[in-house]
Amino acid sequence: MSVTDSAENLTSDGSVAITELHEEAGQRSQPLVGVLGLLIVAVVFALLSTVWSPQTSLVVLGPISTFALPVLVVSAIWWGGWPFARFGRSASGLGNTVMIAAAGVILTGVGLLIVGHFSVQGIFSSNAAKLNSNGVLTTFPFTIPIAATVFVTMLQLTFVSNKWPLHRMRTVSSGISAFVFSWVVGTAIYFLVTNWNSVPAAARTALGIRNGIGPMNAIDFTALLLCIVVYQMSFFVLFRGWPFTGIKSEGARLVASHMATIGGGWITFFVLLDGFKWQDPVIVGACGSIIGSIFLVGMLFETWPFEREDAASNRFGSAVMTVIVSCVLYFGLRALGHATGTWSQAPVELWIGVCGLNYIAAVIILHYAVWGRWPLEAPKPPNS
Repeated sequence: MSVTDSAENLTSDGSVAITELHEEAGQRSQPLVGVLGLLIVAVVFALLSTVWSPQTSLVVLGPISTFALPVLVVSAIWWGGWPFARFGRSASGLGNTVMIAAAGVILTGVGLLIVGHFSVQGIFSSNAAKLNSNGVLTTFPFTIPIAATVFVTMLQLTFVSNKWPLHRMRTVSSGISAFVFSWVVGTAIYFLVTNWNSVPAAARTALGIRNGIGPMNAIDFTALLLCIVVYQMSFFVLFRGWPFTGIKSEGARLVASHMATIGGGWITFFVLLDGFKWQDPVIVGACGSIIGSIFLVGMLFETWPFEREDAASNRFGSAVMTVIVSCVLYFGLRALGHATGTWSQAPVELWIGVCGLNYIAAVIILHYAVWGRWPLEAPKPPNS
């Protein structure tokens, strides 16, 4: 089966697009394909997270890979492997990966233009602190909030909205429309909700930062967005759309799912921030670890060993497994980060968050949906 077949099945039912595959895909070959896939993901993770240094991975690759995430969603979920699908799994995977990576670099430049002004140094230099002190705007941390806002908007449209109202459009045009919609809405939210008042006015002027008019610190808002992603992925990847799939009215289902994901994220963020006194980096690290674990459990291993249980038992077992894996990921990555890097520009917890979301969850989507699990057995379509 080609990556086209796999990806088209991923897009066949909106909000449960990815997870619908889990009921039928490769059950007889788990956990072997999961273990082999984990080895592939681990190699890519190592290249992205530590090949230069963890701090360089965070400061340079972190923004680029975050801007690439909406393009990954379009490629895997909306386009189903287009425009390279006809060339087979390996060629399609390579072509789409190059496209996603190139788009990430280009969109990072666009993000710099929106936030302030474009600079090649600002995109690729690992010494953000030195450049900022010389008046050069860098992608880290200043473009991360807008990149995250666009990405979360894309997830909300793709999973929570069940692709509504774009689901009736043709494949290519719907993906382009979703991408443009996410950028327009995400940019508007960024300027209307956030601000950089934490940066002194003189520094903002020197860096050329366009300050938002919103009430919330931009870094705080980024941590809140990661809390929302946890709910998006828990409901629509790990739990396969439950409990919203039981709501018959489309309008009521959309309202309930939006309120649960956004409201749950807001409540969780403020409970962690004000109740538990967690700082933003810790929240980002914890959420990134949970998101990475959801994809490890729910996609890479397809909820094994709970895939043959009834739906309620599957959800419970998968949730417990996700909690365990999240703890292992968080503390394991923190130990790895301290052992391999120095953290003069940012705390290690931010690197943990980027690793979980960008270098684990996104790489699993690439492996499973974009590459069609090549060179391993391709995922089987539902009802095959």
